Amino acid sequence: MSGKGECSAWGGKTAWGKKEEDCEPIVSFVEIMSEDLAETLDEEERRKEQEFLTAIAESEAAPAYSNDEEMARELQRQFDREYELSVILEQEKKGKAAAFIKLTDDVPTHSGPVFRNAEGDMVTKHDANASARRNADKAMNDKVNLAFGDMHKEQINSRVFNSLRNFSKSETKRQHKLKDK
Repeated sequence: MSGKGECSAWGGKTAWGKKEEDCEPIVSFVEIMSEDLAETLDEEERRKEQEFLTAIAESEAAPAYSNDEEMARELQRQFDREYELSVILEQEKKGKAAAFIKLTDDVPTHSGPVFRNAEGDMVTKHDANASARRNADKAMNDKVNLAFGDMHKEQINSRVFNSLRNFSKSETKRQHKLKDK
């Protein structure tokens, strides 16, 4: 080795394209183990530690506020300013429209579709008569692809409607086939 701070053992550039001037010089093991190098490194470390300690002492010696009360008042002023700005922004977004809030209990006693018949009894979607009328309406309005005729006042049980619907599906599949088995 020439001792010029070569980057590789074979001299010249490294695989990363660094020049010899950019690379750290190769130091022998004897130089690393010397006491002079250890002392210079130790001295540099002590100097950096002293600079750090003096910087900390200076920052603690000069507080921005003389007491906690002044700091609390300043923080409160900043908070009040931020709140006032947020209120102004809210008013600009809403415009000048006023909103009225009614504080009453308007929660219904029953959730979902609940109706009352003429006698005052509750009728839900699970009522047999209501579902039978709905099934007849579905059958008449081509939910099931079979000819039923006029079923204006008729009712169809859910079990019957489901079997009619399944039969209709299988019939349409059979009609779409080219050849019936």
